[in-house]
Amino acid sequence: MGAKLCPAQVSLTVAVKSSLRFVHLALPMRVTRSLVLYLEPSTRACPPSFPLFSLMLNAAFNTPILRPCYVQSEQPDKSKRDFHAAEQHQLWIGYRPRHATYLLVQQCSELTFDRSMLAGFETLAKATTPSAFYDCGHQFDVPRCHENTRVAVLEKIDDWVDLVIEIAAFIMWLYGAAGAGKSAIARTMAEKLHSRQRLLATFFFSRQDSSRNHINSVIATLAYKIALTVPEARPLIVATIENDPLIFHSGFAHQLQRLIIEPLHQLSQQGVVYPTVIIIDGLDECLNHEERTTLLHSISTAPGQQSTLLKFLITSRPEVPIARVFNAHPVIGVSARHSLDDEPESVEDVEYFLSAKFDEIKRTHPLGRHIPHDWPSSQVKADLVQKSSGQFIYPATIIRYISSPRHNPTLRLDVVLRLRPLSGESPFAQLDALYKYILLSCEDVELALRIIGICLLSTQTIVVPWDEDSYGFPSEITTPANTEIILGLHPGDVQSGLEDLGSLIEYKDDNTKLRVLHASLFDFLSDPTRFSDLPFNLAAIHTDLAIWCSYLDACHGNVQIEDLQCESDILCRLVLSQERAP
Repeated sequence: MGAKLCPAQVSLTVAVKSSLRFVHLALPMRVTRSLVLYLEPSTRACPPSFPLFSLMLNAAFNTPILRPCYVQSEQPDKSKRDFHAAEQHQLWIGYRPRHATYLLVQQCSELTFDRSMLAGFETLAKATTPSAFYDCGHQFDVPRCHENTRVAVLEKIDDWVDLVIEIAAFIMWLYGAAGAGKSAIARTMAEKLHSRQRLLATFFFSRQDSSRNHINSVIATLAYKIALTVPEARPLIVATIENDPLIFHSGFAHQLQRLIIEPLHQLSQQGVVYPTVIIIDGLDECLNHEERTTLLHSISTAPGQQSTLLKFLITSRPEVPIARVFNAHPVIGVSARHSLDDEPESVEDVEYFLSAKFDEIKRTHPLGRHIPHDWPSSQVKADLVQKSSGQFIYPATIIRYISSPRHNPTLRLDVVLRLRPLSGESPFAQLDALYKYILLSCEDVELALRIIGICLLSTQTIVVPWDEDSYGFPSEITTPANTEIILGLHPGDVQSGLEDLGSLIEYKDDNTKLRVLHASLFDFLSDPTRFSDLPFNLAAIHTDLAIWCSYLDACHGNVQIEDLQCESDILCRLVLSQERAP
């Protein structure tokens, strides 16, 4: 049932897309008096999604005039009286359960409906990726910083936002190893900035989500959030889309300029105040490196960007291709950076996190009354902190395993410590999946694993039979130059072999020892049941090192080349005899 319109008025039927169904709205082109218009839902249709519907109509009328109103009355006359309480110049939506949805335009003067604005906003909504929002409702167990952790880095980002530090840098690159907690920091920062009305928009990349492992929808998603956050920007953005309906098929830089920079620049010129921080998380999870470069270059060189006062917080792993872009013009001149790998507070944060979580398990676990008060021991906690290497993925993974309400936490911790055989699920399944993904993503995974193997050997302690003493491997073997000699590689092969492993191993130059960023990586590679899908052979790396030692004057005669076998004890004799033989 629809309201009867005057013949002189031109009616327009518009399809308004809700989250589930379509409804058809008959609306006059020009409204000059109070009028009730009824929405007739399609068969079995649900009421339209009020937030989306309201935004679309606000854009259509080129002014924020719409807000929802729920009316419970069954009588139309009574419902109309309810609407008379509305403020002047407001367009209301009302919904009566099981009845038609209707609109009331009350005492509005010369209110013009622009059908193109409605179409433009719908085009924008279709091009958006909602799962990239920091507060997407479809994501569960999303990472956030544990209370009282990451305080220093969060304060530093706050200072950058407030122009206390790095005033000239409108890009902040926050980088760290895999599992360092970058996404948790980004999400926590988004929540803090939103509460202070400083957050403009977010985009969270994910390599596992085909809708957000590329840059195709980045600008649309950011522009959509800007349209919600800054009502004054909405008609400018929508008008641009209506004038160029295929704008989302154009280049990234063009979209950025037309849909974000220009509307905000115009508002800035008019004195409109708006939030300025955009967060882009997980840039390394954009699968195409050329697209990452395009994104960074476009943001760095966008004309008029400075006048918008926008600030971009970008997080990623320190992969060599990404670092190369940040270290070159034009990005280096407009960016600041913060490494999570060099934070002295990270070890303390992990220790605090573990202590808090163990206390929580003892307090809330169904079997908590059976857990000793002093569990776990200080030494066990210290060992777990050491395995974490300041990265949160290791402690978060084992806590998730230990705290299972269906199992005894003390027994599960024993499995983690290898004091009890594994039965059922692995405590390191998530961590192993991460390591495997990163390693198998390498262009030459076998070369990468040989290099990592040398780093693994450098951590071992050996007892030399003829000396009855213990020694560590000479740490100098892990410099890229020496590693290339040991493995029979060409100069530069180590650098190129680690190109995709910046989140696991830190490479600085040919004469600086390689630094493994995850101590737990060695546990992973020491257990064949965990790395079964990888072409890793530690014995073959022993042989590489042994053959190298044989060239050093046959190890002063202590061990001959024909005695070499692919066993670690022979390798130990070779290396230590070279170091200790008279």
